[in-house]
Amino acid sequence: MKSLKSKRIVFRNLHYRIFAVLILAVCVLGIKYRENNNEQITGRFLVYLQPEPETIIQNRNLSNYDFGGRIASCFNNFKIPSQICESSKTQARKFILDHWRAKNRAYIILEFNCDACSEYYVFIEPDNSDKWQIVWNKELFDFERDFAKNISSSSATEVKQKMADINSYPFKPNYPILVFNDYNTSDRIKEK
Repeated sequence: MKSLKSKRIVFRNLHYRIFAVLILAVCVLGIKYRENNNEQITGRFLVYLQPEPETIIQNRNLSNYDFGGRIASCFNNFKIPSQICESSKTQARKFILDHWRAKNRAYIILEFNCDACSEYYVFIEPDNSDKWQIVWNKELFDFERDFAKNISSSSATEVKQKMADINSYPFKPNYPILVFNDYNTSDRIKEK
């Protein structure tokens, strides 16, 4: 009786054992085939890399530019006394205007306080056809750019100083401002 029970147990699991032996045989034959076949196996992967993100200076050699400093925003900035703030804005306007008139390469950083704080890098430089321009670069935050470039850029081909009038919001009348225009469109781009 004992031998019948043990035979049943052996035969009951026989198909699992046969399957395991077949798998083992296939693996051994595969290893032997690969050892006999000395060809090198190379794998190929197609990888898409994200492009290097733009920087705000965009391949400019800043050693060729005069630096006008970093000008902090006076709007809701209670850390900076108003006289110092107004003085720094006057110096920034003078720096931009003087370098524009002299056609000297220069840049200045303007900070703006708001919900999402921004920095503008303002470059005074010739374009590819040696016409002088003023370029405003701003690095965009992720929520601003979606899948666009990292840098928002606009340019002007003319700058002049004027006194603000009643239509120059948010500036008070008779406040000195700079007006940036583009010769091609004659549109006013920025007032600072």
